[in-house]
Amino acid sequence: MLTVAALDRDGGLWSASNYGVNSVDLATVGTAVYSTVPRGDLSLFRKLYDPSGYLEAEGTSVATPRVTALLANLYQQYPGLGHYQIRQLALDQAVADPALLHKIRGGAVLGQVLLSGGLILQP
Repeated sequence: MLTVAALDRDGGLWSASNYGVNSVDLATVGTAVYSTVPRGDLSLFRKLYDPSGYLEAEGTSVATPRVTALLANLYQQYPGLGHYQIRQLALDQAVADPALLHKIRGGAVLGQVLLSGGLILQP
């Protein structure tokens, strides 16, 4: 299991994100993320429907899929590794952000390069 914090547009911890040096493993972008939603009337459920089918989302629920994508990529590259080894590889890809050292474990942040398929790993 990996626990994920959400970062804001400036790379700081999002104001409503979870955090904790003993409970949160890493952080990644969690604001200003466009996501698909069911098409529908905005007056019904303002945050769940949109006539365009897209809404800007924020939170750990939109940060977590980025980590999931990294894990899936690692599993594809190294199918013989177990889940603890894959978890450690993911954590090893994070970069420490000094501003987050007292907020999340090791201040670990997943950067955009890592999430865009530019992974070159040696287990």
